[in-house]
Amino acid sequence: MKQQKQLILFLIFALITIISCDEKVEDEVTTNTYTKTKSGYFYHYLSTLNCAWDLANDVSVAKDGDANAQSIISGNDAGGSFSGEWVSNNGTTFVKTPNFNYTSFTDAEVISAYNSGTEVSTVYVDPNATDIIIAKNGSTYYIIKVTAVDPNDSSCACGHPGKLSFDYKKK
Repeated sequence: MKQQKQLILFLIFALITIISCDEKVEDEVTTNTYTKTKSGYFYHYLSTLNCAWDLANDVSVAKDGDANAQSIISGNDAGGSFSGEWVSNNGTTFVKTPNFNYTSFTDAEVISAYNSGTEVSTVYVDPNATDIIIAKNGSTYYIIKVTAVDPNDSSCACGHPGKLSFDYKKK
């Protein structure tokens, strides 16, 4: 009789645990744990201004700065007109997601959109204002929305104009 009571208590505990886990999985799938929007930018690689952005620390980075902090760096290193293309020096990869809803999404939708896209690890070419790109570094995802590609931005007052601006969300 004592063993039957123990078995019943064990089964009740197991059932409560299973129900609790199901609710936790549901919460993880249907929630959005991304922080508020951040803003970033980079200039032409040959500009006198910073040509890279560190997505993890939310700061601009110089071309001769720490490569591990260069999540995004201008790909216009050969000179010429600024196109806004970029590369990553720290292993960040990118997937363009043309139908992704930047303002309303769940964590699961971010992962699904990234996994269903074509990953680009070296160059993201010809970005346009309003492009949505999901970036990934390790297990961290960033949702990037290009807001402006200005090949004529002359903030540097140098012979290499150009600036790309973007907003992004991260966990």
